[in-house]
This record gives sequence, C-alpha cells and structure tokens, in this order.
Amino acid sequence: MTLTVLNTNCFAYKDKYYKQIHGGAMGSAFTQVLANIYMLEWEEDLIQHQAKHGEIYGRFVRGNKFPI
Repeated sequence: MTLTVLNTNCFAYKDKYYKQIHGGAMGSAFTQVLANIYMLEWEEDLIQHQAKHGEIYGRFVRGNKFPI
C-alpha cells in the first residue's frame, strides 16, 4: 500500500497535470503518518539521552513546535 500511494501522486500546476516521481506529497495525511513513523525510531534514543541530561527536544510539525 505504501508503494502504491508514493508511486501514484499527481498534482496540477498552471492547468497541467504532473506525476510526482519521487517521494510523497507534502500535507498528505498518509505522508505525515509515514514521516512520523520514520522519525519515531530516530527520536527514541535521542529523547532518552536528553531526558537523562535535562535537555529538551522539539521538532517543527505543521507550523507548531512541540517539545517532546
């Protein structure tokens, strides 16, 4: 399913239609979830490290900064 969604993104620009050939559409509900899954694995170790050292981590998501 993931490959189907990523390989069939189309968009219109100046009355012409284009097929996106790499990656997912920005703002798509599916690509937001996919990005969060990807970031979760990367962030888990970082968050644990920062919690031990009293540090704060945040990332910019849809115009809001959420400290994690």
